[in-house]
Amino acid sequence: MNDRLDDNAIADREAGAHYSNTLSRGGSTMKLRTTALLLAPVIAGCLGTQPDQAHLSSTGDNRLGTFEEFRARTYHEPWPGGSYIVDADIAIHNDVALYQYWASFEDGELAVYNTGTDIKWNDTQKLNLTYCIDSSFGQNLSRLANAMHGAATEWGRRANVNVIHVSAQDGSGCTAANNNVLFNVREVSVGNQYAARSFFPNDGRANRELLVNTGTLGNTPRGLVAVLGHEIGHILGFRHEFVRPEDTTSCGSSGEGDSDWRGLTVYDAHSIMTYPGCGFDWWTNLDRNGVSSLYGLWTHGSYDLLWRTTTSLALWLMNPDATVASFVNPLSVDTVWQFGGIGDFNGDRKSDTLWINSTGGVAIWLMDGASVLSFANAGTAPSGAQFRALADVNGDGIDDVVWYNPSTTNVIVWLMAEGGTVATTATPASSSSAWTFLGVGDFNGDHKMDLLWRSSAGLAIWMMNGGSVIAFVNPTTLLSSDWVYQSIGDFNADGVSDIVWRNNTTHDTAIWWMNNTGNAFAFEGYTGPTSNWVSNGAGDITGDGISDLIWRDTVTGNVATWTMAGNGTVAAYANSGSAATYWTLMGTGPFD
Repeated sequence: MNDRLDDNAIADREAGAHYSNTLSRGGSTMKLRTTALLLAPVIAGCLGTQPDQAHLSSTGDNRLGTFEEFRARTYHEPWPGGSYIVDADIAIHNDVALYQYWASFEDGELAVYNTGTDIKWNDTQKLNLTYCIDSSFGQNLSRLANAMHGAATEWGRRANVNVIHVSAQDGSGCTAANNNVLFNVREVSVGNQYAARSFFPNDGRANRELLVNTGTLGNTPRGLVAVLGHEIGHILGFRHEFVRPEDTTSCGSSGEGDSDWRGLTVYDAHSIMTYPGCGFDWWTNLDRNGVSSLYGLWTHGSYDLLWRTTTSLALWLMNPDATVASFVNPLSVDTVWQFGGIGDFNGDRKSDTLWINSTGGVAIWLMDGASVLSFANAGTAPSGAQFRALADVNGDGIDDVVWYNPSTTNVIVWLMAEGGTVATTATPASSSSAWTFLGVGDFNGDHKMDLLWRSSAGLAIWMMNGGSVIAFVNPTTLLSSDWVYQSIGDFNADGVSDIVWRNNTTHDTAIWWMNNTGNAFAFEGYTGPTSNWVSNGAGDITGDGISDLIWRDTVTGNVATWTMAGNGTVAAYANSGSAATYWTLMGTGPFD
């Protein structure tokens, strides 16, 4: 067996091409697949009146055949306590529950496991969905941990849920018996049976496991994030596609399935809860709408604006409509401290700040809103190096620090530990003085930030993996010199960063929509704004997972936000307030 499952293999296997529980009726195949954001009770939960274990048999059959036939061809995990697997990655934990699942397909019969209520996490638990990773992953542990973080982050960007890795519980003690976490993640080897499988919110602790097939670990970083994102979708309570009668995808026949679901959105063939081979690519706008309708918007979703004068700081805490909710003043800062950037140095999804003093000392303020929780001394800047950016280049949820030494032309990366200290230092590559550093973004969708450069010859992207450059990409499209870089953001919520440019002559604005190979696949142009308005960067001011554009009038000090719709249009032009021109906007981030 080939232990590496590439994206196409994942698509086939998730779609059921190799599954023993692919079902047939009247010669047609019902390949079980997934859907846009649907709710379901867990099949193996409390299911009402249950048949006696001794009477799990049938003389008649339904569209699945007799129960004995169905059970015989349904894959059963080959370890003590293993589950039956149906619908490609749904676990049914015993024969009684399997019988009830089979019986639910009797023609005209209602599914007996329909509780009539949404199966989801309560308002407290949804913010503390903790997990550990066991030692079975070996050398793939870091790869798996990064992909889990990426998948959890994507759900967290779209709704008020928080899936948290408790690394202190990792290792041999990370089992289904560990009650210090909500669930555990472990590796299994099940051939072609499934890529991964998880559970629903009303499963008991013994069944709350996310199992990852060995072959799945050979997928691309983005592909692995997608598979795990799909499984976390189940953990949040979302059902598979085949229950929707609107389904007409190649993964199966239309209208087959049970009634144990409630639609949160219209049918969406491209949802994260579909299979890769049936139109899925990444989380969609409908996914955001559905999960946020169930769990609420991420309450820390709106980006806020941080301002500075010579010695004072001010924080504008923003509303989702891009207006100011309140004005607060954090601690003052001495003139010897130069502002570095805004990032997250403790993994709490709230913005912290980095400062550099005149002697090269680096300090980090760990923040909660406008309050400074603690100060961390990160050390001294590398000799001769200049600060360039904060960027999570290894995908661990903690921002790292990028430096550039113009004398040696070396790029230096501080890989940061949680809490604001330096874990390791790397020198991934060098860049000649002909190249100007522009900014950071995730240009291949692997949840690791990459570096964007420009010279007179064109653009270059360094695709990063921690302290290493895994690829140097030169986008094929060239720009004339009157187009000036403005900012980077994700303007269509596809998990890949896009680039904003402005023409110095016409003052028009353009967005390059980037694909995950480092090239622009489309361009969007906007007239203006006029020359007195300058770009102050991009940030998700509305908290909807789509970056917005921030502008400031250099004459009046007025601030305006273009709230972006995700499809290339400006949803609204918001008046976001005014600040005296001696105040400088330092950056944006989710401080509160």
